[in-house]
Amino acid sequence: MVRVTHFDLPAENPEELKKFYERVFDWNFDKWSDPTNTNDYWFINTGTDKHGINGGMAKKKDSSDQISNTISVSNIDHYIKRIEDNGGEILLQKMRLDNVGWLASFKDPQGNKFTLLQADKPSSVEEEKSKKRIKRYRHHAHDGIYSLGIIGAAIYYISAATGFWMGVLGLLKALVWPAFLVYEALKFMAQ
Repeated sequence: MVRVTHFDLPAENPEELKKFYERVFDWNFDKWSDPTNTNDYWFINTGTDKHGINGGMAKKKDSSDQISNTISVSNIDHYIKRIEDNGGEILLQKMRLDNVGWLASFKDPQGNKFTLLQADKPSSVEEEKSKKRIKRYRHHAHDGIYSLGIIGAAIYYISAATGFWMGVLGLLKALVWPAFLVYEALKFMAQ
C-alpha cells in the first residue's frame, strides 16, 4: 500500500527556519553529511508516534517553491500561540469541524503554509456511530474532496505555468497527484 512518508520543506534561510520548527514543534534536524550534498539538505524528525511523517528541508530554488501538509496537535490553542510568538502568521483562525476536531492554518516566517488539526477523541458510542456514518458516506465524501483537490491543483499549476505546454502539463499534474493525497488523508481521518 502506498503511503505519504516524507515531505520536503523549501527554505530561503534554512538555519532560521530550522530554529522556528525546533521552537514551535520540538522537531529535530540533522544535516546530511554526504560530501555530494551541494544543496545543504537537512533531514527532519517530527517525532516517534506511529502516525505522522518525517521530512527534509533544502534551500529554495525558486520563489514559487511551496508546501502544505497537516500537522496533528493535542492542543491547538497552545500551538497557535507558539506560532505567533515565534514569527508565524495565522491564516485561518481556529474553526470547528463537526466530527473531526479543531482546524487552523498558518504561514511560517518564510511563507510555507501548514494546517493544524486537533482531532476529536470520541467516546466508544460516538465512535461506533461515526464509523457507521463514515462507511455510509465514504464514497460521496471522496468524490467531493477529490474534485476540489483537482480544481485547486489545476488553478495552482496553470497559474504558475510559463507557457501553453507548461499549462497543459500542469493540468495533467492536477489530475494525478490529488488521488494519492486525498486517499491517504481520508484513510487517516477515518481511523
